[in-house]
Amino acid sequence: MCALLRATARLLQPQSAERRIRWHLNLPAEPLIISLDAQQLEQALLNVAKNALEAIGQDGNIWVSATLSPPTLTIENDGPALTPEVRQRLFTPFFSTKRDGQGIGLTLVRDVLLAHGFRFRLDTNAAGRTGFNINFK
Repeated sequence: MCALLRATARLLQPQSAERRIRWHLNLPAEPLIISLDAQQLEQALLNVAKNALEAIGQDGNIWVSATLSPPTLTIENDGPALTPEVRQRLFTPFFSTKRDGQGIGLTLVRDVLLAHGFRFRLDTNAAGRTGFNINFK
């Protein structure tokens, strides 16, 4: 899992550098091993990370952290906070806050995570960071 997270950050590094967005990885040294479909989760994580980049726009930060016990993953960004109205509709098919968005990215993420039985949430915390949290247990 940690290798997958590092690979996702590397893949998005050119876009991030162009937009002056810094990645901060706080991953355990030990492997985070979870029974899952790696291709599906890779696509889901890529969608979450791309959404974080797009939410920031320019000049920001993305924090990626994971814990072993319990097995969790958090991807946070310091872009604009989610409004309650938007938060309610984010996982609705074809809903998008982006001008050219199709509204299928987070729907795919939701479907992949639910198919694996993983709990998740997307919200803005008290510090103003919007975070996507996944509990793999």
